[in-house]
Amino acid sequence: VNVDNNAPSSVTNNVSVSGGGEPTANNGNNTGSDITNIIPIADLSVTKTDNQTSTTPGSAITYTITVSNNGPSTVNSLTLNDTVPASIENPIFTPSTGSYNNNTGAWTGLNLASGQSITLTIQGTVASTATGTITNTATVASPSGTTDPDNSNNSSTDTTTVTNATSNPNVLLVKRITAINGDRTKNPNDNTPLNTFVDDTTSSKKDDDNNSNWPSNYLIGAIDGGKVKPGEEVEYTIYFLSTGDNTAKSVLMCDFVPENMTFLPTAFNSSPAAATATFPGADRGIVHSYNSNTVSNSGIQDGDISQYFPPGVEPSTVYPNIDCDGDPNTNLPNTNGAVVVNLGDLPHATTPGQSNSYGFVRFRGKVK
Repeated sequence: VNVDNNAPSSVTNNVSVSGGGEPTANNGNNTGSDITNIIPIADLSVTKTDNQTSTTPGSAITYTITVSNNGPSTVNSLTLNDTVPASIENPIFTPSTGSYNNNTGAWTGLNLASGQSITLTIQGTVASTATGTITNTATVASPSGTTDPDNSNNSSTDTTTVTNATSNPNVLLVKRITAINGDRTKNPNDNTPLNTFVDDTTSSKKDDDNNSNWPSNYLIGAIDGGKVKPGEEVEYTIYFLSTGDNTAKSVLMCDFVPENMTFLPTAFNSSPAAATATFPGADRGIVHSYNSNTVSNSGIQDGDISQYFPPGVEPSTVYPNIDCDGDPNTNLPNTNGAVVVNLGDLPHATTPGQSNSYGFVRFRGKVK
């Protein structure tokens, strides 16, 4: 006889003989019994993969663990062990059945019929400090009393190489006129609005203007401020957005004051509030907005991040590698003043409106 795949833990087979006129007193040995213990056999297997051979720091990663029972017996109270490497941050565990203990790494409460498979997914983020390779092993073992005829497939290891991302930082600059004579509503000479969102659809820089990671309706101000007269004040706002595939390191923003303008060092003495590093009582002529914080800075070298360089004083005397004319092939002299802001490290935007990836710099000039 063949033992059934779902046989109980033991099988008892009884035999008896009767008849032939044997006296009742001699019937004590007319029966026989055989008890056979059934040892379940289940070929368990586990596979683990993240469907990639390499990754980069900060990237998302998803592991899929599959446990299969190749039979022939049903297996109950099965446990799989998998400890997530420390280089995977903020893991989220989703078992198709049973429960996973992220402190012990044990996936328990597993019952598999012959031919059945179950899965566990682990989603996380590769740590920014991760290097080398990330190795993660999942192991399943037959419960006590069950024989696994092939233990070679009871564990699975996934290895992923961590590579440095190709560093292509990029900072977009979009410039607008946001006030004339302090009026943000309109230019009194031609009714040009200055406090509404303006979408550049025609210039060579229109793609910068329409990058999807700008906050909604952020780029307010006029591209063309219209007509102004000598003595009038014009406010310039330079919006910046980090859009590359990595953090833009040690960003310096430099803007030459237009030739027909004179920088106003007292433009923001009233508001907004001074940056904490600005020298108390100093005139404030530059505004910096970043990470939901807007402050005014002085134009002197006093510890805040902004500085005004008057005509003839080159910004390169303080920042040796700076190039204010925007052309890598030239380095024009500072003939009419320059505004420099040390923006520092700007993380690249991965979602629209990411507050630490964008902001603006603002200053005013008077028409000569």
